[in-house]
Amino acid sequence: MLEEDVIDTSEQEDADLPVSFRSTITSYGADLPVDSLVKRLKTGDISLPGFQRRYVWSQAQASRFIESLLLGLPVPGIFLFRESASGRLIVVDGHQRLQSLRGFYEDAFRERDFSLKDVSDPLAGFKYADLGWGHRRTLDNSIIHATIFQNLRDTADNSCVYEVFDRLNSTGTPLSPQEIRESIYRGSFNELLNELNQESAWHEIYGPISDRARDKELILRFFALKHREERYSRPLKHFLNGYMEENMRASSKWIQQRRVEFKNVTAVASTWLPREAFRGGSMRLNAAITDAILVGISHRLDRGPIITKSSLSAIAKKLRDDKRFIEVTDRSTTDVSSVQGRISQARIAFDVD
Repeated sequence: MLEEDVIDTSEQEDADLPVSFRSTITSYGADLPVDSLVKRLKTGDISLPGFQRRYVWSQAQASRFIESLLLGLPVPGIFLFRESASGRLIVVDGHQRLQSLRGFYEDAFRERDFSLKDVSDPLAGFKYADLGWGHRRTLDNSIIHATIFQNLRDTADNSCVYEVFDRLNSTGTPLSPQEIRESIYRGSFNELLNELNQESAWHEIYGPISDRARDKELILRFFALKHREERYSRPLKHFLNGYMEENMRASSKWIQQRRVEFKNVTAVASTWLPREAFRGGSMRLNAAITDAILVGISHRLDRGPIITKSSLSAIAKKLRDDKRFIEVTDRSTTDVSSVQGRISQARIAFDVD
């Protein structure tokens, strides 16, 4: 299953909703020497978050970046987010550059030594330890400009931070909403989402693991819509942000309850429903159908095991063929009426013995 085989209109539907973050964030510039950046990366004072994709630069790309610093050429700045609680700086933009610097200082490029490649002759083949004192001092003292921003609110509302991540990564191959959340809302709940996303029953429903974390977002949607449906409002991404932030450091008891809840519903759904149940009129997984069916079945499981499981497939087909259900899972899927309508229909449909 390709990423394009998942139907989820929420991002397009919510794209134009106006949001104002005046007086909630502040930013300032800082000129940081390279040796200080590398030291902070080693200590964790500057952190490369989980959402950052794997290091993709070639050795030649990394070498030419380092050569630019050694030659005194200007290089692009980086963006860092300062966490209010820990004071730690999270890399928002600049991952490849910072990883290249750390690798050069530690003489490690993936699984081999790091010597400069495809650069001018005086520097070709040099490792950091091979540089003369002049070149080493030049690199250590080279300045990279950092734009550092932070949330001014005393409350733990990081919606503004989410927007900064989202917009800084709007060019090239943008980060998915869940990839951004994985950086901002780190904690026990995010760890649970990662764990549950390895469940084979879930991927019997969803398909292969997504390299854009869309499968993890659907797990988040299941929990948020089941437990906070009455508080739902657009945009969906902010609703999901709020639920994830609210529970980012949830207790072990809460985590265990959600773990059991998700495993129970996916075990039933993957065993007794065909894959087509979650795909509407096509073979593409429909996110709105999926969240409705899982929430509906899970509410039923809250009052005990389902005895007549064999009837679930027929119930799902009847639900998918219902014109009212098609309407709220095909168009305007993030409207309050659509979300509450499809959850309500699914709850009623799956309220069986």
